[in-house]
Amino acid sequence: MQSVVSNLLMLARLDARQITFRTEDVRLAELVHACWRPFADKAVGREIAFENGIPADMTCQLDREHLSMVLSNLLDNAVEYTDERGRIWAAARQADDSVKVMISNTGCQLTAEQVSHVFDFFWRGDSSRLGTGTHCGLGLALVQRLVKALGGSAVAELQPGGIFIVQLTFPTNP
Repeated sequence: MQSVVSNLLMLARLDARQITFRTEDVRLAELVHACWRPFADKAVGREIAFENGIPADMTCQLDREHLSMVLSNLLDNAVEYTDERGRIWAAARQADDSVKVMISNTGCQLTAEQVSHVFDFFWRGDSSRLGTGTHCGLGLALVQRLVKALGGSAVAELQPGGIFIVQLTFPTNP
């Protein structure tokens, strides 16, 4: 319940433009590693492999605290919905005037139509579990709105073989 309330408050503050961002140099690989730590034990218990393929020297100019929220939400979802003995990986690349960060996982059971709704408020892919667990359909809505507030974009896609990818794109000069 605390998580739901926190997410709703953050969404309300974003809509009201009451969030202040503090831009700084962020080492992406290091931040992904730090955001992964709270989920590592659960992943080990489900035999999920994690690979942080982001180059160690890749940086971007963003708000560390809010980018941490985004990455933590994505990694939390990935651990929750990746298949047993599946795989989660992070990657990033520099484009002309942007940085692209991808969080991917195996075992996605969603259809392409369902993937188009993952950023909708309170949307859940498995309607039989609406009243269970800590996932209530706000995490990815918060991710998309935070990324937009940071000057970027977030898109989700489904690739063959049940690979779910969320790609975040941020301008190199926000």
